[in-house]
Amino acid sequence: MNYRSCARATRACRKGEGMKTVTLPVKGLNFAGCGREIEKRLGKLAPIRSVEASYVTQTVTITYELLQVMRWLTWGGWAMI
Repeated sequence: MNYRSCARATRACRKGEGMKTVTLPVKGLNFAGCGREIEKRLGKLAPIRSVEASYVTQTVTITYELLQVMRWLTWGGWAMI
């Protein structure tokens, strides 16, 4: 992550704009119990603020803190583009 992208993300988080929401299709999400397990496991991760899994639509909607994800990527040796 370069300085500009880090500074941009930091400013966005301070403004409350650093939260992102994504909906992902999940193959094999066939029962309510599967959805609860996904919510439980993903909900424990630090940058994730909320998780909603639906076996009806077989999707998971995740709201996360972008800056924390960017930091994790940087610590792992990757760069945001």
